[in-house]
Amino acid sequence: MKRIPASQQIDHRIQEELESGTGGKLLRKLSEGGLVKLICRIVEEEVAEHLGRDYYERRDQEVGQRGYRNGYRDRRFLSSEGSVKVPIPRVRETEEPFRSVLLEKLERQTDRLEQMAVEMYARGLSTRDIEAVLRDEEGKLLLSKSSVSEITEELWAEYQAFSEADLSEHEVEYLWLDAVYEPMRAWLSRKEGILAAWAICRDGEKILLGLEIGLRESTESWTSFLHSLIRRGLREPVLVITDGNPGLLAAVEGSFSSSWRQRCTFHKKRNVLEKVPEKARDEVKAWLDSIYYAPNLETGEKLATEFIAKYKDQYPRAISAFQDDLAACLTHLRFPIVHRRSIRTSNSLERLFGEQKRRTKVIPRFFTEKSCLKLVFAALIRAAANFQAIAMTELTVAQLEVLRKEKELAAEPSLDYPLAQQLRRAA
Repeated sequence: MKRIPASQQIDHRIQEELESGTGGKLLRKLSEGGLVKLICRIVEEEVAEHLGRDYYERRDQEVGQRGYRNGYRDRRFLSSEGSVKVPIPRVRETEEPFRSVLLEKLERQTDRLEQMAVEMYARGLSTRDIEAVLRDEEGKLLLSKSSVSEITEELWAEYQAFSEADLSEHEVEYLWLDAVYEPMRAWLSRKEGILAAWAICRDGEKILLGLEIGLRESTESWTSFLHSLIRRGLREPVLVITDGNPGLLAAVEGSFSSSWRQRCTFHKKRNVLEKVPEKARDEVKAWLDSIYYAPNLETGEKLATEFIAKYKDQYPRAISAFQDDLAACLTHLRFPIVHRRSIRTSNSLERLFGEQKRRTKVIPRFFTEKSCLKLVFAALIRAAANFQAIAMTELTVAQLEVLRKEKELAAEPSLDYPLAQQLRRAA
């Protein structure tokens, strides 16, 4: 039996099923057997055409026939009957490698299933959940357990490629920096930070730039992260948007000392209102909104002075919090009006983290940095795909160039700034 084509061997098995099979599974077995035979027979015909001879014919040395059949290997494919195992002929020593048109079409269907598994994992399903979904009507896995585990590793490969990608082609104007916390080690009760950076470029495109374990938001962690981005080609931004984390502020000052800096007004407003009695919060909030949403910087500064004078004796702690980093809270009022809503807070990144949290919350704890990073990355990069560009016109670009000149930055986003030169020399 081993010396006849696999399609003929399948014929024998189908005949045996007809002679001995009973019960409700007979039709399914015959259907599956017929499908396997059809695939096998078509591929055998493709092999015969490729070699120039049929299964039983010898090579004709005079016409230079090369190559030979070398048994079969089992391949699994998807069908309406579920996953089927098909013996596929091996071909050796041909001038050109054998390629089956039929197999390429069948593999695309399997590829789609594997991509589906990757997407399900990226959206928070565990490998066990995926296995439960990818079963046929009899409970058989459409992909093997090892395959499900292996294909999720594609996310790690995606993350590694993302972490090494050249950033110099992106003309970064606005840079956002923040961190999200996840439980990533089984032996630690506390969560650890994942540092993130995303940007708006001169063409208005929003992109995720970097993602890295920070453990804690120290100056050292943030500096290391920023330096890695600069070494990858991050251009000098005109504006950096942050919250008030001291480690982050120190790292930004050390890395982008010439850039403008915007303090997130959402976090600042919340911090101020926490120090005001509940009965006065609506009134104070109205003042804060009038300051942070002022039509221009001069009006914002004037209203801030009036606010301080009015409440410094009543709510000294709130006023102290308000005055802390006040200039950075008002920086957005220097920038194009159409951009202010986007750049005065880190809410866009917070929403991105919220989408990521929705997908990772089903996992109570990661066990390794790798498992955490690949899933957080998968969630964030897919959420980032839905970013909408902001308007970048000749007028807004001209306004940004004026702001760059005021800080003695290059008129266009550039790699020619001291730290980038220093890090390139060190590399």
